[in-house]
Amino acid sequence: MLEDFSQLIKRVKPKKSLSQIFLADKKIAQRIVEVLELTGEEEVLEIGVGNGVLTEYLIKKAKFVYGIEIDKRLVDLLTEKFKNVTNLTLICQDILKYDISTKKDLVIVGNIPFSISTPLIFWLLKYYKNFQKAILSFQKEFALRLLAKTKTKDYSPLTILTDNFFIKKSLFVIDRKYFSPSPKVSAMVMMLIPLKEPLYKVDYENFFKFLRIIFSQRRKKIINILLNNFNKEKVEELKKLPFDWERRPEEISLKDFYLLYQNL
Repeated sequence: MLEDFSQLIKRVKPKKSLSQIFLADKKIAQRIVEVLELTGEEEVLEIGVGNGVLTEYLIKKAKFVYGIEIDKRLVDLLTEKFKNVTNLTLICQDILKYDISTKKDLVIVGNIPFSISTPLIFWLLKYYKNFQKAILSFQKEFALRLLAKTKTKDYSPLTILTDNFFIKKSLFVIDRKYFSPSPKVSAMVMMLIPLKEPLYKVDYENFFKFLRIIFSQRRKKIINILLNNFNKEKVEELKKLPFDWERRPEEISLKDFYLLYQNL
C-alpha cells in the first residue's frame, strides 16, 4: 500500500485556492517532530496533514494525533494509508472553523499555508488556553514579523499583539526546495508558547484594530496619528502623561501601546 500511496499522492494536484504546498523531505519532518519533545503522553493536533509525511513520525511519538485536513481528496487517501493506526483521527475540516475549546494541553504542529497565516494567529489567540505549545512553519517573512523588535521595519501590529500572549522563538529555516510545489520563499519553523496570563488584559481583536490604525501611518509621530484618528479631548488629556510624543509607531513598546489603548 505504501508504494501505491506514494504514486497516488503524486497525482493529487495542489490547489492554488488553498495555497497547498507539501513538505517533501522526511528528514525535515523528523526534525520538526524532534523539536516537539514529545514524551508519549501528549495529544497532538496537526494542522494540514497534506501528504502525511509529518503524520508518520507523529503517530510514533504522540499518545494521540488529531489530523486536520481541508482537502477531501487527501483525507480519503490518508484514511486508507493509516487505516490500521489506532492513535490517529483524520478530520476533514477547515482549521479556522475547528473548535478545540474542550481540549486541554494540546501540542499543535503544522506547515501552515501562507494564505492563512494571519487568520491562524487569531485562531491560536482564541484558543490560547487550550494548548501548551505550537510548532509551526510560516513563510519566513511572516515569521520575522512575529519575532521583530522595536525600531525595525518588521515591527508590526502582529508583533505587538503576539508579544502580549506568547513566548516566541525561531527554531530553524526550511529552504523552499524542500516543499512541493516549491514556493517562491523559504519557511521558518517557530515555537509559540502561551503565557499563563496575557501581559495585559485586552480584547485581542479590538487591540489589533487599534494597532492597525496606528501603523497605517507608521512614518508619522504618534501624537499626530492620535489627533487625526481618535477623540481629540482624550488625546489632549493623554498629553499630560510622561510620554515621548515624538516617537513613531515602530519605536513604541507593547507596554506603551497598552497605556495609549487603555486611555483612549
